[in-house]
Amino acid sequence: MNFDILGNIGDFVGGIAVVVTLAYLAIQIRQNTIQSRVNIATNQWEAMLHAYDPIYDGENGIVFRKGLLNYENLDTHERLHFHGLMARIVGVCEISLYQKKHGALEPALFEKHSRVLEGIISSPGGTEYWRN
Repeated sequence: MNFDILGNIGDFVGGIAVVVTLAYLAIQIRQNTIQSRVNIATNQWEAMLHAYDPIYDGENGIVFRKGLLNYENLDTHERLHFHGLMARIVGVCEISLYQKKHGALEPALFEKHSRVLEGIISSPGGTEYWRN
């Protein structure tokens, strides 16, 4: 066997190794992309749930409900309270919009967040908050 044949065999084996490596990398990138989207969706869903945490604490829920139903009946302290609670929820939804625009958040999850925000903003107090 001469060196030309060995060189050709080496080139052939090297070419196959490159193709196998590229295929492996493509699979790894795809799996990483899927995992990244799952992580983003999980983090975003947890953020949405945690945005509501203060509402379940003490009088926060009462102020939140009262603000949604009739913003005008809130006193100055309650309005500040209500704005803080609303800012948490709206902030998470804004992050969802940002992530969707950049292709990081699945459209279906974004739609869920949008419906939550629409429900809140369509209330009398939510509408007043949104205007301010």
